[in-house]
Amino acid sequence: MAQGEQNPWLADMAFVLGGLAAAMVARRVVNVVWVAASGKPVPEDPGDPRVSTGEAVAFAMATGALVGVARLLVQRKANALKARRGASSA
Repeated sequence: MAQGEQNPWLADMAFVLGGLAAAMVARRVVNVVWVAASGKPVPEDPGDPRVSTGEAVAFAMATGALVGVARLLVQRKANALKARRGASSA
């Protein structure tokens, strides 16, 4: 068996771990940018009634968008690696 056939889960594991790492980095980037742009600390709990609705929505949108893009880029890279391995083992 070829190496890719022995470990078909390797690309999937790379996607999961890469996605988690990308989400963590993206969240930190959002936090830094949020403080720089708003001059306010990051809302610890956007669902807290003391946080304005606009602020909570803006924070959720920024976080969701950046984390989503980061995970998409990781997924595309993992799929490219998976396709390359499939092509090389054929």
